[in-house]
Amino acid sequence: MYVIYPISSHRRRLLLRVLAAIFMIACSMGVFAAPGCSGGKQVFTIAFPASVSVSRDASVGTMLTTWVLAGSGTVDWTCSLMGSSWGSVTQGPTYTLSSGVTTIYAGTTVTVYNTNVAGVGIAYAHRDLGNDGATWSSWTNVTPTWYGNWWSNAGAPQRAGEQVAAALVKTGVVATGGQIPGNMILQSGMFVSTSILPDTINSFNMTSVNIVPLACTTPSITVPLGNHSASEMGSVGASTATVSFNINLNNCPAGMKGIQYEIDPATTVLSSAHSVVALDSSSSAAGVGVQLLDGAGAVFPLNTPKSFSEYNASTGGSYAIPLRARYYQTLGTVKAGTANTSMTFTMTYQ
Repeated sequence: MYVIYPISSHRRRLLLRVLAAIFMIACSMGVFAAPGCSGGKQVFTIAFPASVSVSRDASVGTMLTTWVLAGSGTVDWTCSLMGSSWGSVTQGPTYTLSSGVTTIYAGTTVTVYNTNVAGVGIAYAHRDLGNDGATWSSWTNVTPTWYGNWWSNAGAPQRAGEQVAAALVKTGVVATGGQIPGNMILQSGMFVSTSILPDTINSFNMTSVNIVPLACTTPSITVPLGNHSASEMGSVGASTATVSFNINLNNCPAGMKGIQYEIDPATTVLSSAHSVVALDSSSSAAGVGVQLLDGAGAVFPLNTPKSFSEYNASTGGSYAIPLRARYYQTLGTVKAGTANTSMTFTMTYQ
């Protein structure tokens, strides 16, 4: 049998006083744990050049810009009444897909992330100011998560800070270029106990960059060597009249360190000393090949890189490489028919 006794008014008042006391303690603990921090809701700019020119054949890992510090370089917070664990943290980057390329900043290996322009990546580095307000950590890699520098049981007030640096890096072939838009690439703020304080979050924005690939336009050409009678040939080494032609280098941009070119036959080289190549499989003639000469009539070396000395890095422009070609007798007997061959012209931009 259960008996319910009424609570006297005295006991009820005592219970209410106890609950009120507990509530006041809880509130005061909450006030103690919540820090006051200044220095948030700021925007810092990583100012890249408005335009960056990229040599098409520059090696992967080539720095396309210098390292740029955000804003004046240092971002500061001042915080009081810190909890048991606090620190500055960084979120990002906006570009999160690793290119597989790394680079070095201040002795630290950092990841290069793909941007929206194929062949161009962006790298970040970050360091924190210690809770003494004077000692900086080493520069570290930036990963696509929250991370930071932590301190425990720090007294109040405390100063914290960080620095962020970024650079553009070549990650592959830059064929068409394009614009990397200005956008937010990182955020950072103060982390206390188990959460980030929204009012302390700062943003790091990069300026837009126009990526311009450096390369000349080199159209394909057909060189008609004409119709010839087998009787024009006499013995091995005999040749027809030369036909002059140009390989055009159009709209070469300024700013490249240099240009090299090379001509490689698609068929067998019959004589390296005389730059004579075999006819292709579409040909029905026999006993002849095609000889390649430079503009002055000297033998042009095949499969050999040559510097194009006429290129002007200050102005760029359009140029022409003068060459000559002719049929060259390779056997004692010449058979009439079609006589075709092909070669590949390769440009290398430095």
